[in-house]
Amino acid sequence: MLGAAVWVALLKSGVDPVVTGLAMGLLTYAYPAERVDLERASRLFRRFREQPTPELERSVRRGIASTLSPNERLTRMFHPWTSYVIVPLFALANAGIAISAGQLAHAFTSPIALGILLGYVLGKPLGIIGATWLTTRASRGRLHPPVGWGAITAGGTLAGVGLTTAAESISKSLCSSSVILIV
Repeated sequence: MLGAAVWVALLKSGVDPVVTGLAMGLLTYAYPAERVDLERASRLFRRFREQPTPELERSVRRGIASTLSPNERLTRMFHPWTSYVIVPLFALANAGIAISAGQLAHAFTSPIALGILLGYVLGKPLGIIGATWLTTRASRGRLHPPVGWGAITAGGTLAGVGLTTAAESISKSLCSSSVILIV
């Protein structure tokens, strides 16, 4: 709440509100897990393993969470939002790219966007599964996957992650550069 109030105050005063985020980040402290906390979490887990009840499960979660620093807990909690929403929007905004509702609607109905989506969601898995199956059939079983077909399907599904990860890395580096320029 304090961070939001300071952000609004800085925005109204004409100072770039990114300074608020940097300050709040510096205020969030980090520390390694203490031995006593780790041993307590281990005891709780052993009790849960012997008698798995909902109450013990909650106490194990709380015990493990208490060993982590606030910085680590916040990082884990906000990772999906920062990596998949905030950082890409920040990169686009700093690059001067304006996004409107009409542009998003057009993007979701664009044949090119739909083709890319179908290519990654269906094409990659089907291509990898098909190529593996054809290789197995053409070699008359001499060449076969050392893992099951479920793993082949999962690998095919994950095949598009490389481009997504590269795009995320580019947007993160753009944001890092922008933050460095601001500081």
